[in-house]
Amino acid sequence: MRRLMTGLAAWAWAAGAIWAGEPSSWPMDRGGPELQGWVGRSVPARLEVRWSFRAGKGAVGSPSVLNDRVYVGSDTGALHCLDARDGSERWRYQADDALEAAPLVTAGRVFVGSNGGRMHALDARSGRALWTFAAADRIVGGANHIALPEGQPRIVFGSHDMHLYCLDAGSGEKAWAVEADNFLNATPSVSGNRVIAGGCDGILRLLSALDGRALGAIEIGSYIAAPVALMGGRAYLGHYGGEVVCVDLDRAAVLWRVAPAAGGGAFLAPPCVGGGKVVIGSENRRLYCFGAETGELLWTFRARGGITTGAVIAGDHCLAGGADGRLYVVRMADGVATSTYDIGAAISTSIAVAGEWVFVGAEDGVLYALGAPAP
Repeated sequence: MRRLMTGLAAWAWAAGAIWAGEPSSWPMDRGGPELQGWVGRSVPARLEVRWSFRAGKGAVGSPSVLNDRVYVGSDTGALHCLDARDGSERWRYQADDALEAAPLVTAGRVFVGSNGGRMHALDARSGRALWTFAAADRIVGGANHIALPEGQPRIVFGSHDMHLYCLDAGSGEKAWAVEADNFLNATPSVSGNRVIAGGCDGILRLLSALDGRALGAIEIGSYIAAPVALMGGRAYLGHYGGEVVCVDLDRAAVLWRVAPAAGGGAFLAPPCVGGGKVVIGSENRRLYCFGAETGELLWTFRARGGITTGAVIAGDHCLAGGADGRLYVVRMADGVATSTYDIGAAISTSIAVAGEWVFVGAEDGVLYALGAPAP
């Protein structure tokens, strides 16, 4: 019993650090369980590439950061653990297939899904394999974690086999699974005792974290390909039909929905939320900012390429990566770009912000770490 309680305490500590938005970490997709893509502190006014690491031949997976280590997957199926300060490799684990998803790093473990349909659990310090779980199709979204009041911690993730899985984090045994009507492409959101998952069947599902029981379902009307951000009892999402939608989770009802551009592009990127605002990129080369309460369009920024990966609100600026290979730093007050950094290849991952560092992957197979100019 003492060993069990010690393990649960360690998990609770790690979960608490994620929930609190600890400023020097980004330990999962979109930074924390509610997938807000938000940190309270700003990045340096000037950024430069401090180091880079070639992870593969093509697009790398979205990076995660914890305890001065960066975890990133690649098209070769390798998961790399790097020193966040200089990019030196600490260890490498070879999975069964390409790794597109952002790893979940918590309680001394790393959880990452593969295009081969396997969820891999590893020791975070050494990269030693602990267990694998086989789904029937690929896993391209990240895992999220569930810390139950009593019992072992769990992880939850979706698969292209049209199931949302919840596993015991310690053993990899299945706790429950829920079937959808199409692919589950994105990392599910978790808030308290609820799991929120959007799918390519156009349905936003609200589920009990304990047993997967349905708490509500909202017909959105088009593919939900990206993660859903939660804040203040609301869910924010974009969909393939070109709308941004806000849902009241307690009432399982749509509060507002906005199509910012007639005939505009699909929203394939997740929103980021913070400071009463929602920011989301579109494949039509625009970054939109809405009032979180009403959906009022506050400003629009035009990039030179589509924005189909997750932007991040960092203090009073928003960072967004484009298919044109540029990292844009845009002022939250008015949507004006204060700086632009040319990575040189299309940005293919969500942005991770940890302390004063920015991590982003590109289609050239390289992970880039940007920070303040070296003294």
